[in-house]
Formats: sequence, C-alpha cells, structure tokens
Amino acid sequence: MKPQSNDLWSPTSNISNLANYSLSTLLGKGGFGKVVKAQHILTKEHFAIKMISKKPSKLTQSKIPTNNEVTILKKLNHDNIISYIDSFEDNSFLYIVTELCQEKNLYGKIKKSGKLKENEVKEILLQILSAVEYLHDNNIIHRDIKLENILLVSEGSNKIKLIDFGTATTLDKNHRVSGYCGSAFYISPEMLEGEYNEKIDIWSCGILAYVLSTGKWPYKERNTEDVLENILCSPFQINNDNCEGLSYDFVSLLKEMLRVKPQERISASDAIRHKWFEDDIKM
Repeated sequence: MKPQSNDLWSPTSNISNLANYSLSTLLGKGGFGKVVKAQHILTKEHFAIKMISKKPSKLTQSKIPTNNEVTILKKLNHDNIISYIDSFEDNSFLYIVTELCQEKNLYGKIKKSGKLKENEVKEILLQILSAVEYLHDNNIIHRDIKLENILLVSEGSNKIKLIDFGTATTLDKNHRVSGYCGSAFYISPEMLEGEYNEKIDIWSCGILAYVLSTGKWPYKERNTEDVLENILCSPFQINNDNCEGLSYDFVSLLKEMLRVKPQERISASDAIRHKWFEDDIKM
C-alpha cells in the first residue's frame, strides 16, 4: 500500500486490523487527527476511517479522551447519525471506522451557494433536530454541532448525517456537565459560565439554522477571544434587522432556540413539533 500523492494517507506499519483496508483519499483533518476514505479489501465496501492521535494536542497540551467517542458511537442507532462500524488502535492512534458519506458538509454547501432557501433549511434542520432529540433522550450531548459536522449523504440530496462525537459526553445524575469545548460561533452563553445541560446543543442548532438561511455569521468578530467575550456580554439574538426575509414561523422558532436562559430555551422534541415544521410532519 504505497501513497501516490500528498492527498493520500500512509498507514503505520504492523497493524493487522488496518491491513484489512486499502486507504486512499484524505477526506478531512483537524486538531487531533485525520479522516480518510478506505475500502475493505475482502468485502470491497467503502468506509471512512478517523485516525485520532493519542499524543497531547499542541494547542491544549492535553490528550483527547480517545475511548469516549467509541463508547458513545457504539450506543447510537439513528438514521441521521453516522454509523459506527469498527475501531482498533496502536500506541499512537485510535482508528474509528464509520459509514462513508460521499458528499461535502454543510459548510461547503453554503460556501458555494451563499445561503439556502428556507424550505431547504427546514428539510435539513428537521433531520438535525431529530438526531439531537435522539441523543438527548439517551442523555448524550454532542457539544460541537456546526456546519462542518453535518455531512450530506449523496449528491443532489439534502439527507444528512451528524458526525464527530469526539467532544460528546453523557449527562451526570443531576443532568449537568461542565467544560468548555466546541467552535466559538456556536457556543451558548451558559457553557462559558460553568455547568450546563443538553440545551447547549439547541443553541448551536439555532445558530446553524440562522447561518444556513441568511449566509451571515452571528458575530462580526473573527478572533476567538473576541467572539467568546461577545457571547458572554452580548449573546446573539434574533431581531428585525438580522432576520429580514425569513418567515414569521421560522423567526419564531429561531427565537425559541436562541433564548439566553437555557431553562426558557425550547427542547429538541418541542422544536420538532413547532408550527414551522407542521407541513413536513404531516407528510
């Protein structure tokens, strides 16, 4: 198995499990590792393999809890959540094998189009909220819902899969957790203040829906520290100036999803049953 270009990923040697796959194109990379396209040599089926480094991050100087993602993925079975296939490891990396989605993520979709029509946003958001409802019903918080973590399954389709459970966690017996993680633009105010619950995912979904439908980011700042300070001092809110052109019912839902006080914020289950989705649910 010899890499042919810089876009191909070279496996480490002497890993029997990895030798069962023929690895090819680099699909993406982040702070802790890479995702590559792979074909199982025996079955000829195609998958994605996520390679997570066990070494401390250069940014945080701490190790990622590699086993946590596998533990959570094994529990999940939902049509809009990426399917777990297998996992194995060596001294340096954890390898997670999942189903392969052929298309790009939502960030790539709006980067090309600028923004989506409201009906498209409705179709996509309903699927995301369905996945989030399932997670929350199972006491799991994703903690990093963003455009880049929503994959489109195939070309010409708006069917999606929620991916990347590297920072996901389970709620404790008091249904509270703590710890800062995720991407700045999508972070809810309470995450920066201390303990929080599953409602942080709803805030992230609200921001995501706003960006999809307007093509605008919630904060003008681009520096992470400035964005976080803005979230604490003046969190994003829907008003007449920033939601022009959106339907009354959609604006109503966005306001419910982006309430600053988490106890007043709508749940995933109630969001799915909002009037904006009424026609879709009847279908």
